[in-house]
Amino acid sequence: MITILEYVEWKQPHVAVKLKRWIEKKVLALSFRHWKSIMEERPKPGLGGLLEKEKAVL
Repeated sequence: MITILEYVEWKQPHVAVKLKRWIEKKVLALSFRHWKSIMEERPKPGLGGLLEKEKAVL
């Protein structure tokens, strides 16, 4: 099994370079406050992503 980035590096190396730069510039440059708000965001309503035998936690 390979990751999406590994696949892109294998099939489209020029795109992988641009993707890495974008991640470093936009995503990793976020302040602690932004990361904190993302991590503390409440889940959206609905059952999306639950497996068959899992129960929603309210």
